[in-house]
Amino acid sequence: MFGGLALYRDGTIFGIVADSELYFKVDDGNRAEYEAGMSHPFTYTRSDGKKVSMSYWLVPAEFMDDRDGLLALIEKSVAVSQKLS
Repeated sequence: MFGGLALYRDGTIFGIVADSELYFKVDDGNRAEYEAGMSHPFTYTRSDGKKVSMSYWLVPAEFMDDRDGLLALIEKSVAVSQKLS
């Protein structure tokens, strides 16, 4: 799909790693945290040249050194993915 890695919990994908960057699943319920961190969605260009944006957003830098904050983002992203399954 995108040439990256998928992160799963209990069979549910909640994140991806692409181009050495970490992205978590986002919807209207948790998007504000990512927007506040100046994040952006994962995008890729299809073979036909069309740019595609996915519902995975770059984990804001401030969470990378905040274990508890990162775990909270994971929990929210898992819940988003399970809701959409």
